[in-house]
Amino acid sequence: MQRTATSRFLPALAAVAVSLGVQAQSSQQVPAANKTMAAYAQVINPFFVDLDCENLGYVQPGEVDEHVGPIFMGFDLDGSSGIDPAEWRSHPGMRDQPLLAISFSVADVDGDGRVNYLELLEYMKTAINALDDNGDGELSPSELDAFLPAD
Repeated sequence: MQRTATSRFLPALAAVAVSLGVQAQSSQQVPAANKTMAAYAQVINPFFVDLDCENLGYVQPGEVDEHVGPIFMGFDLDGSSGIDPAEWRSHPGMRDQPLLAISFSVADVDGDGRVNYLELLEYMKTAINALDDNGDGELSPSELDAFLPAD
């Protein structure tokens, strides 16, 4: 059932990638279908340890509820209660700019040019569900690494 919400976003993500003409910034070409997953992975990766606060070696979507506050504040540098594109791009760990364009446009559900707290919360939950390749409700480091862009 968790896959239902995720699968609803994947076509939109793919359409955004195609419309932006996004190209991977690594030596290997990433298929268009995987660019959306790579965008999810790039956003989740810097926060994996924070989300796995119990050191179980995996994260679940429900853990986002407990930890999204500090994550949001880390993005919202000006304290405006919204993350603008410059704040999104400037966060540590966010390296691949084309993937960030995809992730920002998907996270900004209402299209107002800013990602609010609830949008970030939902985006991160959706990302964890999408990256959970085996569907066990837990995102492991190996599942995350499978979609991270190469350096």
